[in-house]
Amino acid sequence: MNAEGEFPIPELRVVNQLRHQLTYAGCEDDVLRAESYWTAGYPGNIQEEVNGMRRKQQLHKGDRSDVVLQVLDDVKRQLTYPGRKHDVSFAEDSWAAGYPAGVCKDIEEMRRRQQLHKGDRSDMVLQELDDVKRQLTYPGWKDDVSLAEASWVGGYPAGVLKDIEEMRRRQQLHKGDRSDVVLQVLDDVKRQLTYPGRKDDVSLAEASWVGGYPAGVRQDIEEMRRKQQLHDLKRKRSATTLANQPKHTNVAWVLTVYLVMALPILSCLEGL
Repeated sequence: MNAEGEFPIPELRVVNQLRHQLTYAGCEDDVLRAESYWTAGYPGNIQEEVNGMRRKQQLHKGDRSDVVLQVLDDVKRQLTYPGRKHDVSFAEDSWAAGYPAGVCKDIEEMRRRQQLHKGDRSDMVLQELDDVKRQLTYPGWKDDVSLAEASWVGGYPAGVLKDIEEMRRRQQLHKGDRSDVVLQVLDDVKRQLTYPGRKDDVSLAEASWVGGYPAGVRQDIEEMRRKQQLHDLKRKRSATTLANQPKHTNVAWVLTVYLVMALPILSCLEGL
């Protein structure tokens, strides 16, 4: 300390003053991290860390005066779905880290999760999902619907619409409907395939189609054609090599014939 009793490192004075006011769990680690920024040569990060420590202490003391925390508390009182406490803690962590926009996003997700929990399907995207859901019979459709609902909770309606289209195509495959032009081309090629592993390749191409990537299916088709071409070439070479091999007498066959002819003679000799 200098003559005035101040901490000798100017950049760390505020950290030294704050450390005596902190009582939340893990505060010692946060102080060490702030000090490590100074030793590593990043003094600009110290103030951000100090602000985070102040917010954590505010939460620890139960001070909810911040506007964002008040909105969070209003929503928290309405929540009944499983896992809500974890989500609220996650939002508080975002606030302590200095991301109010992240807290607002978390709040909207919690509202949508509560809406699902209550069975409220009034949102237009959910209504479209429900219309499709009633038509689904393929294995795993319930998991796909849950994933689409998770996308909706996350605030990605475009992702839900994409999931819906994939489910429709997956159901189309399950029903055996091959009316799509891309599937018809795939089927034409499939009938010509004989190489090992062709069934897996066809399944991968169908998965690309389900995923909404017709260009990927066409690429898969071209690869299958080339694999078949190589397979046919190898078979032709093998057949040519076999035909050109010199013909040798089959020794085992000769011995077999000899034994068959000799057995009656041996039997006669034994009878003499």
